[in-house]
Amino acid sequence: MTKDQNDLKAESRLPREGAVNCEQWHEEGPIPLPSIENGANFPVDAMGPTLAGAARAICSLTTAPLAMCASSVLANGNASVQGLRDVSVFNKRSDNHDHGIPLSSNLIIVGNSGEGKGRCDDFANKPIKDFVNESKRRSEVKIRHYKDEVDMWESEKKRIKSSKSPKKEKLRRLEILGPEPKRPPTGALLFDDATAEGIIRSFREDGAELFLNAEEGATVFSGVGFSAENKDKFVSYMCKFWSAKEVNTKRKGEGSMTLRGRRLSVLINIQYDLAIKLLNDEVLKSRGAWGRMLPCAAPTRMGTCFEERERVISMEEAKSLERYSAALTRALKTERSYINDNPFELAPQLIRFEEKGAELLRNFNNELEAMIAPGGEFYEIRELARRGREHAARFAAGTALVEDPEIKELTEEDALRGTIITRFYLDEALRLRGLSNSMIKYENVHALYDWVVESGSSHITYSEIRQYGPRRLRDKETAEGAIEILIDHRLFVEEQNVIHKGKRRRKAFRVVKTKPGIASAAA
Repeated sequence: MTKDQNDLKAESRLPREGAVNCEQWHEEGPIPLPSIENGANFPVDAMGPTLAGAARAICSLTTAPLAMCASSVLANGNASVQGLRDVSVFNKRSDNHDHGIPLSSNLIIVGNSGEGKGRCDDFANKPIKDFVNESKRRSEVKIRHYKDEVDMWESEKKRIKSSKSPKKEKLRRLEILGPEPKRPPTGALLFDDATAEGIIRSFREDGAELFLNAEEGATVFSGVGFSAENKDKFVSYMCKFWSAKEVNTKRKGEGSMTLRGRRLSVLINIQYDLAIKLLNDEVLKSRGAWGRMLPCAAPTRMGTCFEERERVISMEEAKSLERYSAALTRALKTERSYINDNPFELAPQLIRFEEKGAELLRNFNNELEAMIAPGGEFYEIRELARRGREHAARFAAGTALVEDPEIKELTEEDALRGTIITRFYLDEALRLRGLSNSMIKYENVHALYDWVVESGSSHITYSEIRQYGPRRLRDKETAEGAIEILIDHRLFVEEQNVIHKGKRRRKAFRVVKTKPGIASAAA
């Protein structure tokens, strides 16, 4: 940190005009607020040079935490190659007994509002978005031709059926005419309609591989698609597509349909309060959803992103993003294998590990098996750790195929990369599972206190908090709960008949500024 940045941080701790001086303590002094401790650093290098370089470049160019950038890049990488191959988990050499698993990943990023997720996605999603836009332009022509073909087909079918030919002749001509032309896929790989119906509709219209990337997880887990009556169906679809199982659907006016050969990758950003709600959701736990979702709570960078000059992308960062874009575009354009040449049904070739890589995965699985026993380190997340080898195989194959979509076999190094990334997410899942609702309550308290301190005012009123405070604190119950805790911690002092902003207030809260570090001593 430069001298100017240190000076700026020091100045930010000085009392503003009209504020209570830092040395004006309540008689017993403030009580530190607990806060959620950060986990380990994301093992960026384990993603391979292309994805690691992109993650670091995006982190440097945005205010997003490195773990958020890495998870976003990792998810985009796996989504780009999920249609290319399936990966062997048990490394059996007989195709009759080893059908492999998809490369799709389900990643959940936990963080606060304002962390820079949107800007991070602008960079991480760009290769896929560019590919999708190009695919849509090509598909528009194909869809116009398809509609003309359907019109001609329907016209010919009607003409045959209305003719005076014998029935046998009509059937012969209808057989020659063949079935109705099939609609070509739109190629819209990215989507954000996370309802069960939205997923099915996208698979029916857009193609065999999809990437659900939701910047606001509340639209996924708090919307209509996640209501009590729809939650079971949504979770069931998510689990089946994660395992590439067939899904039977039935829609009014469209009849029944079996979806096979589909691939779905997921990246969802949620805030801490919603994360705790989901971690304790009985439907998600009982249906096995948490065994298929890997969470990561990215350490915040708020208060550290100082700028000495206008930010200009460096040559190294530009090259890293160029390599990333080229790698994902190459993977997306690599030819896929389909069932009977149907672009809606993938038939990815199987890729296996060399013997040392397979052995490393077996050892990793055995270590996890011991850790999920009662009293073991991962017992509380046993439903997720039990699938640790599968997650590791997906990451190993995904990161390797990003580097080279033509590889024939996965190495021991690839397997090691997959286990390192998976272990990070398992540790994060365990840490997040240990969070309690009270910790989320303190996150709200921190948000309120930080907002009031930054305002520079010596007092704050209840109505100001409800009207202008952090959005999460604008409902009555949350605001009152946070105020009560700040009073208990002697950071707010309730006063009567206070002159505040030129007017006498019947009641206001005096803000007790803390010495640096007190308010978040447990961080």
